[in-house]
Amino acid sequence: MKMFLVGTNITAADIITCLYVAPYFKELMDFQKIELNNAFRWIDHVQHLPGLDDLINNLGLFVSFPDTSQE
Repeated sequence: MKMFLVGTNITAADIITCLYVAPYFKELMDFQKIELNNAFRWIDHVQHLPGLDDLINNLGLFVSFPDTSQE
């Protein structure tokens, strides 16, 4: 079971990929995030890691959690 792109520890691949795909994920509708549940779970995990959370917020790249109560 991998939590990150390369294994069980965060690498530069995760950080670079997160910074690259976050703008696209920000634009997705909630149902689209749910359809991409594994990718969203990964980006949500990475953006909440200590140190990266501040970077992501400062760059305006935070991806909000989808509202699953809406249809």
